[in-house]
Amino acid sequence: MAKFIRYEKKGDILYASVYNPVRVDGNKINYVEYLGKVIDQVNGIFKSKDRGVFKFSLEDGYSYDGIECYSNEKEKFILDFGDIFIFFNRFKDSKLYNIFKNIIYNRSDTLFSLIFYKIFQSESNSYAKIWWEGSYARKLFPNASLNSQRISEFLIELGDESNQREFFNEYLKLFSDNDKKCGLIDSTGLPNTIDIPLTALSNHMGNIEVEMRLIYIVDKKTKRPLFFRYIAGNIIDVTTLETTMLEMKELNLDIEFLLLDAGYFSEDNIKKMYDKGMDFITRMPTNRKVYKELIKKYREKIEKIENLVNFNGRLIYIIKEQIELYGKVVYAYICVDVQRKNEEMYKLLTNSLEGDKDCDKIEEETITKGTFVIVSPLNIETKEILSMYYSRQEIERIFEICKSLINILPLRCHSEATLRGCLMLAFLASLTYIELNEYLKGSKVNMTYAINMLRNLKCKVYENSTIILEPTKQMKDIAELFKLEFPTSL
Repeated sequence: MAKFIRYEKKGDILYASVYNPVRVDGNKINYVEYLGKVIDQVNGIFKSKDRGVFKFSLEDGYSYDGIECYSNEKEKFILDFGDIFIFFNRFKDSKLYNIFKNIIYNRSDTLFSLIFYKIFQSESNSYAKIWWEGSYARKLFPNASLNSQRISEFLIELGDESNQREFFNEYLKLFSDNDKKCGLIDSTGLPNTIDIPLTALSNHMGNIEVEMRLIYIVDKKTKRPLFFRYIAGNIIDVTTLETTMLEMKELNLDIEFLLLDAGYFSEDNIKKMYDKGMDFITRMPTNRKVYKELIKKYREKIEKIENLVNFNGRLIYIIKEQIELYGKVVYAYICVDVQRKNEEMYKLLTNSLEGDKDCDKIEEETITKGTFVIVSPLNIETKEILSMYYSRQEIERIFEICKSLINILPLRCHSEATLRGCLMLAFLASLTYIELNEYLKGSKVNMTYAINMLRNLKCKVYENSTIILEPTKQMKDIAELFKLEFPTSL
């Protein structure tokens, strides 16, 4: 059933609405979008309270091109201006802009509207149209289609496998230099109650959730996310590494060095990385026999002043020992965090005063308090290994951007097809956020402050021009950080 425009005359005035008939559970439902008063039926010119005078067709959507001669109003609307003007114009100069623009042919207005809506508002997609109508985004992206039904259709298209492959083929060319690439791999849970097979009961480090899991691969050098994939919530990290590496290979993502959390540590994964000639740094889980043997053997040797390093304000004893691990020679970096050891010892000894004391067990537990072991085939200076391993926290920052700033949660998808689009949109929005945030590095301004301050700069849209109201000093200072100036009119 194709959508159509229905005209209805009330008195001497002709009004129009767009009808989009669909079938849900066998029942016909009409989604209706009000266009308003018909100014010129032949040329598709309409007027509404929210949009003013505009052009519309079923093929091309909304537009404000060539409508000046139809307007009998001097002032049409006052819109939020500063945020979208600065951020979009700055983003247009990035290498990402054309790649994003070509993801879905002729749908870039909808894509950019949703990306900046996520960055600025981070609310449900159902409110995107309200934001767009009150923002200069409606002039920058006049063909955006932001009704709830249209957004759902767009997300399905955005999540299509062929569209995603085409995007990643182009996007990953930005990282095709000759440097040895180091990839950070980690996963995060996305709690949800969506009734799809991906939603499952998860036990991740003792935390029980009904969720799916999102895996990101991040480039250590540029701190940009490279690729993402998702898995069911009941699949554990350690079983996902091989598939992730296979997908990287198919995408020609040539990573030679992996930084991994303890959740990916296993004999099988260690051997696979060796077989592929891939270097790695990973933390050894505390429940492994080899971990306990290492701690017991070297515990007394570690805590000496010559082994003490200061890592970002944390005092850590660390020694390096060459060991055999699953038939391969690696280096074990055995560490004792002074503050963490004291905190854990205090808790252990306090609890030991209650009830019956098993002195041997308590004594055995004290040996491992505050300790951790990092392993790698690389012979790295002890003072460097910590900064290299903890650079993997960069991936946590990107997860935080997705969850808190882009607000990927709660997931509001009712099919895997829509879910793929939601995750892709979050990936693109996080890339945009990271790209723009670079201009604020070293300043006292953060993104949240910049967005909210710039939003207060308004513009007035007239028949033939847009007049920008006077920016404050704070607004000018932020624009200067982005190497832009505000025009007085457009």
